Amino acid sequence: MNEYVDYYKEHCLNILKGKVKNSKGEVVEIQGEIILNDIGQIDYEQAVNFAQLITVGEGGQHLSENVFARDTILQATIGNLNARKLWRLSVLLYTMIAKYPVAKIKPSLIDEYLKLYRIFTLTQNKVDVSAIEFKCTIDGKTKNVTIKNEELLEKVLLSYLNMQNDIITPDTLRRYVVNEIVPIDKLVDESVNKRTLDYYFAIELKSFLTSYLNGKFTDKEKELIQQILYLFGRYKTRSMDATTRYRKLMSDGNKLLLNIPAIVINETFMPFTIIPNPEATKLRNEYIRYIIQCENENNSSIHI
Repeated sequence: MNEYVDYYKEHCLNILKGKVKNSKGEVVEIQGEIILNDIGQIDYEQAVNFAQLITVGEGGQHLSENVFARDTILQATIGNLNARKLWRLSVLLYTMIAKYPVAKIKPSLIDEYLKLYRIFTLTQNKVDVSAIEFKCTIDGKTKNVTIKNEELLEKVLLSYLNMQNDIITPDTLRRYVVNEIVPIDKLVDESVNKRTLDYYFAIELKSFLTSYLNGKFTDKEKELIQQILYLFGRYKTRSMDATTRYRKLMSDGNKLLLNIPAIVINETFMPFTIIPNPEATKLRNEYIRYIIQCENENNSSIHI
């Protein structure tokens, strides 16, 4: 029953060796090898218990080996593969992916500043600030303090815009803030959690199928992967067009991932994935485009 698991461990492991970049961007030489997807270290019975907590689709049925092996769509797409052997492999792969460490970028000082900077300088709309309100605690009571004086408002906003050179620098534009490293299944943001886990799970299944089937990876295999993801609770409904859903997942997954650096935990290198913050990325890219545009306009005026 361990045939597919043994094959995966022999042919499909993703191994880091030689030199890698750590979380600070420094090149470090690895002593030995780091296996990114070592399912051999996972207790199978614990993995089964973890998988059995999953609810399949919207029907409320819990996942089990029998539910998996007897699924009619799985039977139609599995070809010559053995369903129960594939169950063992899928359970281990799902557990490995769900516990894979990820770092999620959070908005930092520069990102919060760029939100307002965008309003005042990057938009074409006229901004009329008629008041600024502060929430504060005075003598133990929460109060709202509102500034309405036009002259004071102008000074506050001017002071704000003058912070640009202190806050927005080439260094801060390149740096992001990560508040913690957690397993994928512990991410607070369900949408990020879901697509990241789906993507990694599908990639590992594809790696196995492509290798085991001697390079064969057709729409039938894409349908099989999508059905496995459905059975493992990654989708609420079965797909009417599994190949389109698969292509969308691959596209989304490529956008989610920045890179795989390494960190040192107890003198051991551990790989992890950085999950970008789309809002922060958009704000910074928009600011860079704005600065380049301004520089180009200034250079053009010089030559006129």
